[in-house]
Amino acid sequence: MRAVVKAAEKARCAPAIILTSPLRRAQETAAVAAKVLRCENVAETRNLLPGANPDLLWKELGGMKDIDQILVAGHEPHLGRLIAFLLEAAVVIDFKKGALVKIATPGRLGPPRGVLKWMITPRLAAG
Repeated sequence: MRAVVKAAEKARCAPAIILTSPLRRAQETAAVAAKVLRCENVAETRNLLPGANPDLLWKELGGMKDIDQILVAGHEPHLGRLIAFLLEAAVVIDFKKGALVKIATPGRLGPPRGVLKWMITPRLAAG
């Protein structure tokens, strides 16, 4: 996980906030990311629980208009569904544990209309 976050740091990942599921594994991941990326703002959200509707997280993000970069720590298969929702595409993502995906969303009103920028997997970061 640490290697993936270090690679993300090199790719200029600098979140102003890290949102995490209330479950322990996601919180541990968020803590590692917060330390490596020097992000002091970590917040729990039930909208990252495994059974949550991705639209609920999108609405929560819509309330964070002044924040440029947001990192989320959650669980599969929810994160795969969230990625497909943000990209407005019927895609299947082979989302490995410890991977990071960067999706740009030009606006947070209406549909997400996300653009996939990159994906870093643990194997790629170890590479």
